Amino acid sequence: MATTTGLTWIPDATTASDTRCVYDPGPAAPSPATTATSDGVGAGTGTQRTPGPAADGDAAGEFVAVDIAAADDRPVAAQLDVLAEVCDDGSRAPVGTGFVCRFDGDSVYAGLIRDEDVITVSASAVPAGTTAAALTMAIGQQVDALS
Repeated sequence: MATTTGLTWIPDATTASDTRCVYDPGPAAPSPATTATSDGVGAGTGTQRTPGPAADGDAAGEFVAVDIAAADDRPVAAQLDVLAEVCDDGSRAPVGTGFVCRFDGDSVYAGLIRDEDVITVSASAVPAGTTAAALTMAIGQQVDALS
């Protein structure tokens, strides 16, 4: 996520669980040779840091959440269609065995069914320092890696 968006993604330890983790955007990402960053997927992986003040580029209302829930007995395509109901018209694009889309104009959402799990990745908004296109691509890459 850091390479594609240009931001660090810091796991919020207070939200980490077996089924959910929230990643907060940090300032522009330093060189990977100097600092490890979150891979953007999973519960609490990556290097944690204490977010700096808003002047550093951190924003209180912007985050990416990764959630895992149990899949149901419906066919995968039907489950994905239900997940994609939040997508803005015409924005859903297939990625691996899932999809990525835009919703509510300024947010990015993705979903996939893997084994017996439904995995969703949602961004509350596009953080300063990156673009909607970069965030959409980064989340799509993460979904593709999970597929």
